[in-house]
Amino acid sequence: ALYNEGLHVSAPKQNRIEREELPAWFDAVENLPTEYAEFFLWLLFTGTRLSEAKGLEWTDIDWRRRVYQLRDPKNRRDTTLPLPSYVGDRLKKRKAMSGKVFSFEGDARYQRKKVIQIIDKNWANHDLRRTFSGIAQAVCSYTSVKRLINHAFTDITEQYIGHSADLGEEITKVEREILRLAGRKVDNVVRLGVVG
Repeated sequence: ALYNEGLHVSAPKQNRIEREELPAWFDAVENLPTEYAEFFLWLLFTGTRLSEAKGLEWTDIDWRRRVYQLRDPKNRRDTTLPLPSYVGDRLKKRKAMSGKVFSFEGDARYQRKKVIQIIDKNWANHDLRRTFSGIAQAVCSYTSVKRLINHAFTDITEQYIGHSADLGEEITKVEREILRLAGRKVDNVVRLGVVG
């Protein structure tokens, strides 16, 4: 626990799916009903927050440009991010004209408990965001990771520097590394288009 001016402040959580746990996690998730499997894979491959994933509409995905839009996220700035091929290709098989991409009620707790039991590790949906960030940091710049997880740039220097990396290329690097660590084929991942 941390103390700030006499107030108790909880230490930041650090739980994540460890690299050596990813193959078993993938096996367990891929055996869930389709929408739940895609939900957990979405959280892992995009690093989005639970509320962002649950708020995602089919109309927020631009299949031609291979991007998706987060509307009114935590930092209150709508943003467009690259769609990872692995999860995007899965979603495209059941896409609809409108409505929520993940239409089930709640946070998929019952399905998550199934995976927890199989891999013998307790994890929460937000742990997938930390897992994404940790893997991304190994293959991308810090600034790219911040942009991919839609963290606000509060540092003036970061705002001055801006960002020149192609986020499509960056998400492909992350996606390939996740698949490699999970023991999945990576040669079918294609480069995504430029995201402005």
